[in-house]
Amino acid sequence: HTDWDFNQLVYVVGSEQQYHFKVLFYVLRLLGYDWAENLYHLSYGMVNLPEGKMKSREGTVVDGDDLINTLRDGALEEISAKGRDEAVGDPAAVAEKIALGALHYFLLQVSPTKDMIFNPKESLAFTGNTGPYLQYMGARISSILRKVADDPSLAGGSVQAGLLTHDAEWGLLKILGEFPKQTLRAAQNQDPSVITGFIYDLSKAFSRFYHDCPILAAGSPDLARTRLELVRACRIVLKNALDLVLVPFLESM
Repeated sequence: HTDWDFNQLVYVVGSEQQYHFKVLFYVLRLLGYDWAENLYHLSYGMVNLPEGKMKSREGTVVDGDDLINTLRDGALEEISAKGRDEAVGDPAAVAEKIALGALHYFLLQVSPTKDMIFNPKESLAFTGNTGPYLQYMGARISSILRKVADDPSLAGGSVQAGLLTHDAEWGLLKILGEFPKQTLRAAQNQDPSVITGFIYDLSKAFSRFYHDCPILAAGSPDLARTRLELVRACRIVLKNALDLVLVPFLESM
């Protein structure tokens, strides 16, 4: 406390150490340290492998660097299999970001107090509720903005929120408006899975919007411009939300 002068100190340690921290905090309070009231043990659930619990004595502990390397190699293979090497620019750098996104998102999508099974193959899936899929969604939105930003059909159009009347438009607007509230909820509950749940809901709302509400074929420059700004807002919120759970945002995939 002398070195850091914290408002709150959170120990993110496995649930097996619950008793240790209860005793530690109790002793510090008995010794008269006022700041002991601001100590908190975030009792983290155990992360197991598909083969079972990791045990150092049996050599089933996974080294973090080895895990990242495995995920990176898997992402690189996926990029090559899809023929995206040239499109992504630097496949190795993008694969590294996909690996980090896969790992962070998979771990943080589960409530911290729950035990979980980490499956490297599932974490790298480019469909469903995974880091790579949501990174793809960000890249897709960025691609849309690049393609339509200077289209002649948008010339002279102005943003008019009153033109947004489709259910998919309002559904996306509603989700975007919930971001501050969900961020506060995640912080108060010390639960990043609130953010990952929000991100996945946002991706589904955007997919529906983009399917049902074309931009260039909107029918008027004003509606097209308004929908374009809604896409821009979605990109901003998605990027900020991914940043909160340490998932790198990708401009192309």
